[in-house]
Amino acid sequence: MRKALLYMAVLMTMLGGLFAATQEAAVAAPLAVGTATCHISGGGGSVSPGLSVAGSPRGVKISFQAALATSTGCGGHVTSPAGVHVIGGSLVGTGYYNPPTAAAHGSSCVNFNGPDKVGNIRVTISWATIGGPIAPTVITYTNNVATVTGPVNGYDTILLKAPTAVKAGSFLAGALRATKLVTTLPAPGLHCVGTTTAFRITGGGVSV
Repeated sequence: MRKALLYMAVLMTMLGGLFAATQEAAVAAPLAVGTATCHISGGGGSVSPGLSVAGSPRGVKISFQAALATSTGCGGHVTSPAGVHVIGGSLVGTGYYNPPTAAAHGSSCVNFNGPDKVGNIRVTISWATIGGPIAPTVITYTNNVATVTGPVNGYDTILLKAPTAVKAGSFLAGALRATKLVTTLPAPGLHCVGTTTAFRITGGGVSV
């Protein structure tokens, strides 16, 4: 029994040290300077309430995650830290849209496709690199208008960009701060049938 307790104590000490080292490494990752542009290779997300012809009162909550294409799917130039190259990564986002008016149904396909306005959407981009790690980039979008577009009988593309965006972390000084998601959310028309909650991300990218 005493040996088992001693083993557990040693194991917990080792795990505690590993956790602390991991946290320290995450905190210590330097902020990259320069630019980075990556294509999205795929992902998915959800909206609540789901999109439908009539929609529901109030706005729309949205969450999503996507993988960035590796190697040739990324460009840009990291000027600091020296020798670092971005080769991919991932992103996660969460937030909400406000309806165009207080009385409108934000989750109707017609309102989501254009009139709805971003209330607050936070996107965190974690970078895969060679030459050393860099800190994530966090972009918070607020009050962006007309971010969702899509042809009648088609699907929605979401484009979040400046000027109403605050960036933190790596690539802080760069003027670029765009997140583009090509989705399977229904635009008004043929595909707006029933209620769509889950969606796929089939393309797009980030530029910071």
